[in-house]
Amino acid sequence: MSVREEIAATQPGPFTYEELLYTPDDGKRCEVLEGALVVGPSPRTKHSRF
Repeated sequence: MSVREEIAATQPGPFTYEELLYTPDDGKRCEVLEGALVVGPSPRTKHSRF
């Protein structure tokens, strides 16, 4: 279980943007949607090319 998953699992109620700021920056894409922490893979290099 990652640190983000542990934080989300132990937090009562909705997850907030302020709590998101305290999660580690491990390169994964994170969002707070309707109070839920959503973690996705980091963007591929193909998306960062112009």
